[in-house]
Amino acid sequence: MNNLLFRNKNLLKFILTIIIFCILIQSSILSVNGAKRLKYDFSELTALIEEINSDIFIPETSIMIIKDNEVIYDEYFGSSYPYKPKGLASSSKWLAGATIMSLVDDGLLSLDDKIGDFLPIFTGYLGNITVAQCMSHTSGIEPSGIILGYPYSSLEECINDIAPAVELHDPPGTVFFYGGVSMQIAGRVAEIAADKTWYELFNESIAEPLGLVNTSFSYPNTCPMIAGSATSTIKEYCRFLQMILNNGVYLGEQVISSESIALMEEDYTEGTIIGYSVLREFDPMNRDTYGIGLWRDVENEEGIAIELSCVGWSGNYPWIDRVRNYCAMITVNEELPNVYDSFLEVREKVNEIFDTPLTTDFSKNLIISSFSFITLIVIIKLRRRKS
Repeated sequence: MNNLLFRNKNLLKFILTIIIFCILIQSSILSVNGAKRLKYDFSELTALIEEINSDIFIPETSIMIIKDNEVIYDEYFGSSYPYKPKGLASSSKWLAGATIMSLVDDGLLSLDDKIGDFLPIFTGYLGNITVAQCMSHTSGIEPSGIILGYPYSSLEECINDIAPAVELHDPPGTVFFYGGVSMQIAGRVAEIAADKTWYELFNESIAEPLGLVNTSFSYPNTCPMIAGSATSTIKEYCRFLQMILNNGVYLGEQVISSESIALMEEDYTEGTIIGYSVLREFDPMNRDTYGIGLWRDVENEEGIAIELSCVGWSGNYPWIDRVRNYCAMITVNEELPNVYDSFLEVREKVNEIFDTPLTTDFSKNLIISSFSFITLIVIIKLRRRKS
């Protein structure tokens, strides 16, 4: 009897050892492949992007998805590669908005500040335009026919030169008119408020804290276009998106305050008339609500933006989904009108994937593998006993 108990205890110990072994093996697999990759099936997304890439004249498509602070999808098609710099066009606006908010955090600027207080060259109604209105396309300034970047050597030179040509098309705060002139003015206001160039402001407040070594609006001693001259890589831009998604935090450091992130994402177009919206060229039913340098695509019942984006004409589509807790970006070597519908299709497919995770998960894999090991060992033990 005692001998039988001893055998059973040894068998039990052996089984427990096998279970622990299975747990260690399963954990190793998860750490190598990524736990999130086991939960989602991206095969349909990959097929969709391959189809999109094949229809582009110069096939070059990149996509990255970060969910719950982990890169779970990072793929490159055609001639694209991870660290290839790309002109962001209007996707620059999100970076610009964050730079402005960093000055708000430092107490150097308020979104309610009037541009005339910093730039006396703007008087009357023009002088009463606020920084928020400049950064949300509601300044009332007519943006067409004004050159912003080349051949100027600085923002100061640019603003001093274009100021006489700037006209008020509508009363400030009444009409949404998408463009770049008002953001250029806000950039110069930021320079004066901080007594630094835009190049220095962006580097110190955004690029350096996030380690963005391949992201910039311009080179020193050149004039940036605040609304459209930035370049970056998909990996670095997604790092920026991750910080925004985490309410201003990156690797435990507060880059921008959560209060400023919330201010960025408020609706600054409520009650305005739509004069011109680039998105309505492709989507007539677009909501056209805008924050500080970003589109507010979806809001909840309380009016809080839960999905955000900042599409760029050069084929860039970054977005954030606060409900599903992920950020993503897709870039193609094609102009926006030819791929906008495809971008929306990709975004819809990603949401569909996250809304329907695979049933195979860690616990199920563990049970199956443990049961298999135990069954094998019991069979071996029985055979030895018979022999």
